[in-house]
Amino acid sequence: MKNITGLKRLHHMAFKTHSVEQAEAFYTGILGLPLVHTIESDFVPSTGEYDPYKHIFFKLDDNSYIAFFDLGDNKKPVIDEPAWLQHFAFLVDNIEKVDEWKTHLEECGIDVIGPTKHGTFIYSIYFFDPSGNRLEITTDIKEK
Repeated sequence: MKNITGLKRLHHMAFKTHSVEQAEAFYTGILGLPLVHTIESDFVPSTGEYDPYKHIFFKLDDNSYIAFFDLGDNKKPVIDEPAWLQHFAFLVDNIEKVDEWKTHLEECGIDVIGPTKHGTFIYSIYFFDPSGNRLEITTDIKEK
């Protein structure tokens, strides 16, 4: 098998949302991420299937994106695994910034789990978006 290189970074991760309006209010209004692109179609480009959707993209500072599909069914995502398992982690510069986010999110009425120190690897907080997608804000740590 040929070894191919060139995977540079994450472009986007896509999740289901039950409401693009609530997603925009949360990701732009609370997390401060700009909504930069919206696709609305009746057909899935990769399969040709009829399945009307809206697909929205929020931009992060490194030019990657977190994206959402709204299928118009007003149903939150079904997560078959434990609620803590599947999540999206945002990276910040340091522990102080994680703690600032914790305070901000709590002031916005969002339940926050943590902070949690994962050994000598990362320091994190966890919370859920309006559709029930689990999110993490984390920073790398190095102990001396």
